[in-house]
Amino acid sequence: MKRTRQEKIDRIVDRIKSDKKPGQGQVGIEMEHFIVDRASGRRIFYEGQPGVLEILEELAQMPGLEPVRINGHIAGVRNEEMAVSIEPGAQFEVSLTQSPDLKVLEDRARRAYEVLLPVLEKYGYGMMALGVDPDNRALEVPIIAKERYRIMNDWLGAHGPHSRKMMRLSCALQVSIDYFGPEDFRKKYRVLTALVPILYTLTDSVSRIGGEKRDKFNARQEIWRGTDPDRTGLVPTAFDEDFSYASYADWLLDRVILFRVEGGQEVETGDLTLSQAMDRADPEEEWAGLIDQALGIVFPDIRVKGFLEVRPMDALPLDLSLAVTALVKGLFYDPQNLDRLDRKFKTVSIDLVERGMDSGRDNGIHGYYLSDYFANWGIKLLDLAHEGLPEEERAYLAPLRELWSHLETPRTYYEKVEGEEGWDGLREILLAKTKD
Repeated sequence: MKRTRQEKIDRIVDRIKSDKKPGQGQVGIEMEHFIVDRASGRRIFYEGQPGVLEILEELAQMPGLEPVRINGHIAGVRNEEMAVSIEPGAQFEVSLTQSPDLKVLEDRARRAYEVLLPVLEKYGYGMMALGVDPDNRALEVPIIAKERYRIMNDWLGAHGPHSRKMMRLSCALQVSIDYFGPEDFRKKYRVLTALVPILYTLTDSVSRIGGEKRDKFNARQEIWRGTDPDRTGLVPTAFDEDFSYASYADWLLDRVILFRVEGGQEVETGDLTLSQAMDRADPEEEWAGLIDQALGIVFPDIRVKGFLEVRPMDALPLDLSLAVTALVKGLFYDPQNLDRLDRKFKTVSIDLVERGMDSGRDNGIHGYYLSDYFANWGIKLLDLAHEGLPEEERAYLAPLRELWSHLETPRTYYEKVEGEEGWDGLREILLAKTKD
């Protein structure tokens, strides 16, 4: 039976709203990496001798690690502190179990590396954190033979000129935070959307793609801007005064879901939107699965999945990843900071955010956004986060302050290192380590 749009919105809202009381929120980190040959920097793909497939199978045999299989194929491993999954081009994503404590997250990351890196090092491999693959072209990278990736590759490739680069060549750092009721959700979503150009610009790490030097900045930002704009970028209503759970749900209803899972298999659905799929499905038995599918197959810069996923940051080494995480925590879990930022961005619009992204692309850290330079924005935000964090966590911000106070981004710093020590020297900075 066909249901009203409001009934569908209400069901999505039930899935994404949080009934937790204000208090100490959780923080999550997802860190993506390229698997590379440590000696040559050559990227390692899923299949090969040995490839990521063989590495995952070896990890799955280790005590304390549980394999994750999809249709019988190894897709990752996990334990109670972390999960490893793979992206379409066999990028390794290390997801840490959420915690409100940054030291706990750091310890979990280091223990994850202590498990993963010895296996990789047996083959002479390492995990490299960089926003975009610097050497390969998109079609040189084989995509994992999973049906969902085939469907995504075909659909996204037909709806955005950079979609295949996104799937094969990009790596991100993602930080997730909780929200506590509708007003907190509105504030956080609005402020995070306003910060999108700043986060893209000040974490930019990429100076070349496909072996070719880039004159412009924010390579991963521009790849995402050229990836199916119907499901990426900025949610158009984010700055509406009445933005709410329902606003996000309303936007989600009109996104194409690409596929649905039937009997454990992914079945292509063409141009069927979530709303249309819900019309054809049993509300009691199938709607929950459809909603979860839709929440995970859209890629706005700020994504809602029962928490807020902050997505604009390039993949970064652990010290910088923890610094960005501390920045987000200090800004968004301190009520005074959140209120200050909400007031500051009261008159922001989607158009202004897009113009800020353009300025970051063209000028990097020297660009201008909302009446100030990106470099100044970075220092102001660090100062706020410093006040919003407990004293024992403030030191995590130091790597970002060291960069931004010297008008550097990861990209400009990496260019300097590469100029002095070559690509081999830079690669050592980018490779994950068990200890600093």
